[in-house]
Amino acid sequence: MPIPRWRIIAAFAAVYLIWGSSYLAIRIAIETVPPFLSAGVRFGIAGIMLLVWARSHGQEMPSRKEWGTGFLSGAFMFVFASGGIAWATQYVPSGITALLNATLPVWMVLLDWLVYHHARPGLPTFTGLSLGIVGLLLLIEPGPMSTASPLYGIAMLITAAAPISWAAGSLLAREKLGGRAPLVTTGMQLTAGGLLLIVLSLFSGEVHTFQLDAVSLRSSLALLYLVFGSSIVAFGSFMWLMRVEDPGRVSTYAFVNPVLALYLGSLLADEALTPRTLLAAAIILSGVLLITYRKRLALPRWLRPRPAATGIQP
Repeated sequence: MPIPRWRIIAAFAAVYLIWGSSYLAIRIAIETVPPFLSAGVRFGIAGIMLLVWARSHGQEMPSRKEWGTGFLSGAFMFVFASGGIAWATQYVPSGITALLNATLPVWMVLLDWLVYHHARPGLPTFTGLSLGIVGLLLLIEPGPMSTASPLYGIAMLITAAAPISWAAGSLLAREKLGGRAPLVTTGMQLTAGGLLLIVLSLFSGEVHTFQLDAVSLRSSLALLYLVFGSSIVAFGSFMWLMRVEDPGRVSTYAFVNPVLALYLGSLLADEALTPRTLLAAAIILSGVLLITYRKRLALPRWLRPRPAATGIQP
């Protein structure tokens, strides 16, 4: 039975809008809650809630082997990617971090092709990805960088590797846990990632300096939004889309989210929108549309990609 178009549109809207607004929510949350602990708590709570809901509705709980896969994919996505970026932003400017994060669609498409031998990406996909990168180059104007810290080089490597890690975890979950109900898979990954981040928070010393009575109302509300909106609704939509849509198309959120975050900053933090910014946004959205509607483009026969030897065809 074909999936209703409105469900796909709603899932994309959740990933685009909620994750785009999460940049601002995370910044507010970590005002009074340490970053690793904040991420661990919100991922862990969201994951446990989803597993309890799935169990109460008759879903079978994961096996030991499936939990192993859940912890591995959760480590890739939430510890190495999200946690790594949280640490690296102490040394790498946020503009560079956002730019390197925007390479996620490239890694998603390439890993899906090279590792899992699915369909080779065609010219429209690569063109759309290139437009997205060009737009982000216009969008981001990195400020002066200080390389005095001996950890700067390590932080840059971690930041560059983060989107590769997120793509690897996403595709691993799709391949190994694809037969599971989305609620169970999402709950497993969130719970695993949350527990691992809390352990990381313990080893980093965050917990020893954290004071519960110092948490502000702003941070508490932002944390609640991240638990229910970002971790449950948006991440659940993302994992479902990874099953029913092309990974390159799903990962276009990496282009849209920075644009939305920019507009929210302008609206809520009085940040100016320049003509350069508007041009960059137009280029980025053009790339997204090209990837999204590439199957409707009538390319000359000699430009059409040859089908992969094995795997799912587009």
